[in-house]
Amino acid sequence: MVQSFFAAHRFLAYLAGAGFFALSGYGLARLDPKNPVGACTSWAMALLWLAFDLATTRSLLPVGPVLGLGVLVGGVAWMARYYERHRRG
Repeated sequence: MVQSFFAAHRFLAYLAGAGFFALSGYGLARLDPKNPVGACTSWAMALLWLAFDLATTRSLLPVGPVLGLGVLVGGVAWMARYYERHRRG
């Protein structure tokens, strides 16, 4: 069932995976706000899923890799800012 959903709705499956990692990172950030490593790790996985999804979607093919790279760079910059702000506690 999962394989058929993934084959039929590849874009939505990657968005669901990225959403799962993003929500788990949010939960980790709220459970332990003085230790941002767990949240940043989970958000990094969400960024990788989302960037790969955008870069490999055929309907976005001319600009998809650029969008994926932009999401990846912007997300890493935001995570670095979040980590620096919450590391000092």
